[in-house]
Amino acid sequence: MKYHLTYKDDKSDKFWNIEVSGKSFTVTYGKAGTNTKPHINF
Repeated sequence: MKYHLTYKDDKSDKFWNIEVSGKSFTVTYGKAGTNTKPHINF
């Protein structure tokens, strides 16, 4: 299952992608419009 969260205001434009697989998940986050790598893997 995949989730995509965003936050945007006058100063910020951020995102979080969460991918759940079984009992583990990977979170990718950063500033919108940039290339990112997985940061957290549980």
